[in-house]
Amino acid sequence: MAEKRLTKSKDKKIFGVCGGVAEYFGIDATAIRLIWALSILLWGTGLWLYILLAIIMPEPGTTTDAPKNAPDDGDDIVVEVADAPREEDEKK
Repeated sequence: MAEKRLTKSKDKKIFGVCGGVAEYFGIDATAIRLIWALSILLWGTGLWLYILLAIIMPEPGTTTDAPKNAPDDGDDIVVEVADAPREEDEKK
């Protein structure tokens, strides 16, 4: 099962924040937009939260998780080190 991530939505009116929150919680984006508008009009804090989320929320499809147990493809990195002559050997 894939882990749910809070990302911006492709169904966007301004920045996709309300649509992303609605997709994350599985509710209608219009309801989130109305609640957000009320919080901006009544208390003003919704505006600051919206701006903050517009900045920090990733775009859809940009968050990828590395596989927990990546299969070994058999391509091992081999580093060979050449023997450099030592000062003692050069004096002889």
